[in-house]
Amino acid sequence: MGVVVERFTVRPFVRRGSSAWLMATLALGIVLENAVLFTFGKEPRSLPHRWRRARFPSLGLGVYPLQR
Repeated sequence: MGVVVERFTVRPFVRRGSSAWLMATLALGIVLENAVLFTFGKEPRSLPHRWRRARFPSLGLGVYPLQR
């Protein structure tokens, strides 16, 4: 991702001797952030874990790798 940003956002401004590459990088970050929020929404999502219900006995107690 960094190579793509450098190649298409930073390099054109550096070639011209302009210092606007910093603003272009920030603008690209804002556009990408809004695109992700628009696509997936801002609500957090959990992913299922395969060890969710696994229980490991230890000293007579059940130890679960994940807590809810």
